[in-house]
Amino acid sequence: MNSTDNNETDIIKQILSSKKNLFHLLVERYRKPISSLIYRWTGNRGDMEDISQEVFLRCFKYLKSFDLKQNFSSWLHKIALNCVYDHIRKKRKESFFYEDDSKNKSTIDSIASNDKNPEETALQKEEQQLIQKALNQLPDHYRDVLILRFTNQLSYQEIADIMEIPLSTVKIHIHRAKERLTRSLTEMKAGNPAEKPNRGE
Repeated sequence: MNSTDNNETDIIKQILSSKKNLFHLLVERYRKPISSLIYRWTGNRGDMEDISQEVFLRCFKYLKSFDLKQNFSSWLHKIALNCVYDHIRKKRKESFFYEDDSKNKSTIDSIASNDKNPEETALQKEEQQLIQKALNQLPDHYRDVLILRFTNQLSYQEIADIMEIPLSTVKIHIHRAKERLTRSLTEMKAGNPAEKPNRGE
C-alpha cells in the first residue's frame, strides 16, 4: 500500500469516526478523474454533472461498507460504472465522444488524450464523429474496458476488480475491442458500412 492509499485510509477512518466534514477531501481528489471518466461514457456535460453528483452521494452513503484493505480508487470507479449503467437504462441511449490521432497509430491512444488545442479539435471533428460511431457499435463489455483503460489509465487488475471479471478476460476484451474499433474505422473511412455490433461476443 503506497502513501496515497495510507493517506486515503486515514481520511476515511476519520470520516467514519465522526469527522464527516473531511469527505470534501475525497471529493476534491477524485472529482476531476471521475467526471472525465463519466463524460467519456455519456458525451454530455449535463449528464456528467448529474452522474458525478450521484457517484459521490453513493460514496458517502456506502462508505461505511468500504473495506479498508481494498483500493479506494477501484471501489469508487465501480460506483461510477454502476451509476452510468443506471443512467443509460433510464435514458435508453448512449453517446460517446473521443479524439483520435492520425493514421490509427493509435486509435486507442486518442481515447486518453485531453491535450488537443481548439484548432486541432476543429480539424479532427470528422474523425471524432467516426470514432463515436465505431465505439457505439462495440458490445458494452468491450466499450467499458476501453474507457476504463484509456481514459484514466487504470491497470488491468483495477479494471478486473471494478468489473468483477478475471484478469485474463480483461486482457482479451481489450485486445478484441481494439481490433474491432480499428476495423470499424477502416471500413468507415473506405466508405463501407461498419459491421453491426455482436452483443453476444
